[in-house]
Amino acid sequence: MMHFSKIKTLVLYAGYTRVLSYFEDWSDAFIEAEEFEITVVNIANKNNLGLVERTVKNYDFIVILHSAFGDTLDYISHYKNILRERPAKLMVFVGNEVNYPPPLLGVHEKIVFLQSIKPDFIATQLPLETGQKLYEDITGAGVVDLPHALNPKRFSPAVSQSARKIDIGVRTHKYYPFIGDNERTSLVEYFVKTGVASPLRLDVSTDYRARFSSGKWSEFLNKCKGTLATEAGSYYLEKDDATVIKIAGYIKNRCGPLQKYSFKFEERYKKFIPVFFKSILRTIMGISGTEERYGKGIYYSVGFEEIYERFFKNYLNSLNGKCISSRHFEAIGTKTCQIMFPGRFNGILEADKHYLSLNLDFSNIKEVLEKFRDLSYRTKLVDDAYEYVMSHHTYRHRIKKISGLFK
Repeated sequence: MMHFSKIKTLVLYAGYTRVLSYFEDWSDAFIEAEEFEITVVNIANKNNLGLVERTVKNYDFIVILHSAFGDTLDYISHYKNILRERPAKLMVFVGNEVNYPPPLLGVHEKIVFLQSIKPDFIATQLPLETGQKLYEDITGAGVVDLPHALNPKRFSPAVSQSARKIDIGVRTHKYYPFIGDNERTSLVEYFVKTGVASPLRLDVSTDYRARFSSGKWSEFLNKCKGTLATEAGSYYLEKDDATVIKIAGYIKNRCGPLQKYSFKFEERYKKFIPVFFKSILRTIMGISGTEERYGKGIYYSVGFEEIYERFFKNYLNSLNGKCISSRHFEAIGTKTCQIMFPGRFNGILEADKHYLSLNLDFSNIKEVLEKFRDLSYRTKLVDDAYEYVMSHHTYRHRIKKISGLFK
C-alpha cells in the first residue's frame, strides 16, 4: 500500500448565508479530500484573526473560497498582511466575476486586492481563456479554470419522474439592467406571463426571500420535472468596471444618491434581533429580497431597455464572461430537466443532449414543450446528463485537479 503525505491546508471562508449551496459544497469537498489535511476557518468571526496569524506558518497551502472573495472584502481585508507574508502557496477562488457598479464590489477592486496579496493560483469560474485575460495583470499568478460541479451527497435524484408533482419549478431573481442582458428574466417571464406552458403546473418565484437553503433546494428540485435556467455571468466583462460605473452615474442623476448596505450589520446584530423585527427593520430601510444583502434595489429603477440602448447596444468587447453555474449541476444532480437558451456552459453541457435548448426568440417553443412532456424522452435526457456529470464533473473531480498542481 502506497503512503503519501497529505497537503496541510488552511481553508478560509465567510459564513454569512445559507442560500448559496456551492459555498458549502466547496468546503465539504476540501474536508472530504484524502489529499489534504484541512483546517477550516470562518473569517466572518473576528476572533479567528489571531488564530490564523499564530498558525499560518504551519500550512503548505492556503485556500480562500468564494464566500470570502465574492460579495465583499470586508472580512478578507483584515487578513491582507497575513496573506502577503505567508509561507504557503495561496489559491483564491473569485466569486461573482461580474462587473458591479459602486457602491457594490466590482471586478476592479478584486483585481487590486489580488495584486496586493500576490496569489500563486487564481481559481476562476469563467472559461479559461476569459479568466486568463481578466487576471493577466496579476504577476506570478496561474489561472486555473475551476467551475462549480455536482455534490451528489447534497443533490441526488430521490423522486421518480412520474411521481413529481411540479412540472416546472424556479427560484431565481431578475437580472439587473447593468449586467447587459435580460435573458434569464425574459425566459421566466415568457413562461409565466404568456401561459405558453399551460396546462403544466408551474411553481415560479423571482423573490429572493423565497429562495431555499441547500437542503430545501434539493427537496424542491426533486419535486420538479423541469426548471428554467440560463448561463450565468455577463457578455460584457471588463477589468475596470468602466461601463457599470457610467451606468451608476446615469442612475444617480435620475434617481438620487446610491446607498451602501453593510454586511457587518447583519453579522453583528442578527443573533440579538428576532426575525419578525428584522423584517420590519429592512422594510423601514427600504431593503428587501436581494437588496437586503447586496443593496442593488436602486438599479431596478431604470428599465433594462433604456440601459441597454444607452450603454450596450453598440458595445464592442470580446471578453465574454458567460459561464456555467452551480444551479446547472444541482438540477442535473436531482435529474430535473433544464430548459435553457443555448450557450457555451464552459464547454461542459451540450444542447439537446444535457438540456432542452430553447431559441432566444422562442421560435421552437412548441417542439421543446413536446419533448419535455414526453416522459421517455425527458427521462433519457436527465439520465444521460446525470451519468455524464457523475463521471466527469463532481467536486471530487475538481479537487483532483487542484491536488495535481502539487505534483
